[in-house]
Amino acid sequence: MINDEDSPTDKAIIPEDTNRQLSLPSNMVNRGLELATRVELQRNIQKYQKPIRYFAGIRVPSCIDFSRNGEFAAITGYGGRGGENPELIIWNVINEHTTILSAKIHGLPLGYVFSVALSSSGNTALVGYDDGGILGWDIRAKSILHDFRGITYNTYGESATCIVISPTDQCFAECASYRVCLRDAKSGKEMQRFQGRISCYNQMAFSNDGSKLLVAHVEQTERGELMTLIDLNGELKPVLFGGDRIRDITAVSIFPDNQKLLSLDSDGVITVWNATNSNEILHWSHTKSPSDVNNIISEKQPRENVNLVTKNSIIWGLSSVAVSPDGNRILSGGVDTYMRLWTLSGREIFEFPHDTRVVKVAFSPDGRRALSGCWDGSVYVWELP
Repeated sequence: MINDEDSPTDKAIIPEDTNRQLSLPSNMVNRGLELATRVELQRNIQKYQKPIRYFAGIRVPSCIDFSRNGEFAAITGYGGRGGENPELIIWNVINEHTTILSAKIHGLPLGYVFSVALSSSGNTALVGYDDGGILGWDIRAKSILHDFRGITYNTYGESATCIVISPTDQCFAECASYRVCLRDAKSGKEMQRFQGRISCYNQMAFSNDGSKLLVAHVEQTERGELMTLIDLNGELKPVLFGGDRIRDITAVSIFPDNQKLLSLDSDGVITVWNATNSNEILHWSHTKSPSDVNNIISEKQPRENVNLVTKNSIIWGLSSVAVSPDGNRILSGGVDTYMRLWTLSGREIFEFPHDTRVVKVAFSPDGRRALSGCWDGSVYVWELP
């Protein structure tokens, strides 16, 4: 309840204009709008700052991925509870069911986990290990479906730092130093390989139609962080975005129309890019100074001087971004323990508090709900304003 001594009372006299229409003084109108906004904000906080569902984590630093159908979440610890051979937990976030898969029961000599990816249907999970090997899990059968260790490890001997599965579930992209490989989802056979002046790949994302692959990486030329957009149906000519103006990209995404790209870097800067000419459209901060009302970063203000005040005074490790199915809203999550919902103009719509760092965010297919995964392996389902 909002108490306000200046609020109009039942005895207030409402003047009439010469046309016999009810009218109010401008200051009264503004006051009424302000009160209405405050009441609506309070109602939103009560309604939307409580998750619809919550799934307890595994209490260790975790890799998390969500299926494109919005029904499943995959969680596995980087090093598991005992340091190696971590459990793989699959939550059905709609029906609140869980499946636990553990490599230990198979006696496999597996090491630390670097990445996890769920298929669009949620039936298959790919897990990348520090020895360069990748295992494909059949979630329903609770058994290993594919063992790509011989293919990936013997050929390259590098850790699979990131894995993403195409929307059609027919192939997956797997990255390590100096290369990105597009592989058949059933056989693991290499279909295409992309190489260049690249020393390390960080994050990747498929477009909704599976025709494009967005890769964030660091160039050997020390120009800084870059993004490369690869047309899988074309001549494989990469289009570069960024340069020394951004660094340490922690998440990327492609808009549904394939005309815009989205990135989040370790400074907490969210950037929207034009996919046609590689120009920057707009950027703003995931975290904001209390004095920064609209949160938009001035083009005249250098990125390195952006004030990134957070509740925990931490400005590194911001982790995830996602675009809504209609392309009109953006989710971001970070180490400040908040997931935030934005318009394309960088205006914050709402923020969702968590107990620990948010490492993964996603929209449901209908755009009405959001999924968030945290550093400790916990998963939340939220209703969106």
